[in-house]
Amino acid sequence: MLCVEACLCFLPQVFFSSYYQGIPDVCFIHAVYDFIPERTEMNDRGTNNGQIGPNSEYWPRVDNLRHAGGFLSISKSTTDDLCELYGMCDTSIVSTSDNRAAPIFKPAADAEAKRLKARLGIHKPFFLCVGKRYGYKNYEIMWEGLAMMPRDFREKYMVVLVGKHETQRRGIEVKAVQGVSEADLPALYTAAEAFVYPSKYEGFGMPPVEAAACGTPLILGPFHRDRMHHIFGDLAQYATTGPEMAQAFANVAAGIVAQKKALVQRASLWGPDPRHGWNEVARDYLEYMIHGPFRSHTSGGRMCRPLVPVSCCNSSVFVALAKCKPAMRTCA
Repeated sequence: MLCVEACLCFLPQVFFSSYYQGIPDVCFIHAVYDFIPERTEMNDRGTNNGQIGPNSEYWPRVDNLRHAGGFLSISKSTTDDLCELYGMCDTSIVSTSDNRAAPIFKPAADAEAKRLKARLGIHKPFFLCVGKRYGYKNYEIMWEGLAMMPRDFREKYMVVLVGKHETQRRGIEVKAVQGVSEADLPALYTAAEAFVYPSKYEGFGMPPVEAAACGTPLILGPFHRDRMHHIFGDLAQYATTGPEMAQAFANVAAGIVAQKKALVQRASLWGPDPRHGWNEVARDYLEYMIHGPFRSHTSGGRMCRPLVPVSCCNSSVFVALAKCKPAMRTCA
């Protein structure tokens, strides 16, 4: 236990930020989720050449960037934005690990999908949307594309929204369902003709992974095409305009979509397969928290150092650390 006790003496005080609030006088590691305000119309105050200024409500989050000793990023896109927007291009101080979907997301049995459709009053083949639909979520191109479809298409299909009701008439039957549990979502995804997620920007964008894990064809927007193409590649259809969306709908109606098995297999790399789940993210982040490197010139970085000396990094030490009682964590 001598080595373990020695390792414990090296444990510093680490503050892992909760998005907005940072503490610069300890080892401060900042979690970076997204730069949606900088990239979209959400940032309507305090803008300075695409960056957020002190008058913006998002300023505390940006101020954390100056103090942090290192960063944990939820996606490659977010890490790229650190560089492009704020000049923080040294990837050695950023642990990047894409978000993961839950193992619950997998194709549902046909009978289960049919029962859910009956319970929710879904009586036609449908296109599915999940989540909020304001501004940068870009659903206007979906409605534009639907309006361009022939009448027989709009009579055959409907749109199901998990979320708020649609306030405008769209020339196609629209049904909003609320209070859908996570347990019901796999059956809803499975039953859909396609999942539509035309967002201009996200941090990661979880719903498409959930849908693909259920084998549902995807119609995605600019964010996944331009910033996260490595997730689905050619397995998804991409639309950035109304006409492109109309073509995607026509392809779905004609059966020109990715194979279900291929979608499920690709999505498994981002969580539904437990071997590639949140434990991978925890491992990636923990490795950085243990080894660094950290920024030495910031107030939150000067207090950082490797959590465990390299000579102590072996499996027996980590097992012992995990079993330690709180009282053992104080060194004389």
